[in-house]
Amino acid sequence: MNEISLYEKVPPLENNFTVKFMEFERGNGLLPHWHEHLELLYFISGKCELIIGGNRLTAHPGDLAKRQRV
Repeated sequence: MNEISLYEKVPPLENNFTVKFMEFERGNGLLPHWHEHLELLYFISGKCELIIGGNRLTAHPGDLAKRQRV
């Protein structure tokens, strides 16, 4: 997934670390994207289908998903 049109530019990190909290509702979520930074997704409720590193998985409440570009 290194297609340049899917690249998400992440602003410069403050103190080498930043946290961004986002909340999504059914049908209103993330579009396919990639970036050089670590991304953690924690699921509070519902379920979500993800494709991470070419692997398809379903996340449920309490799951933590991560993908770090290498």
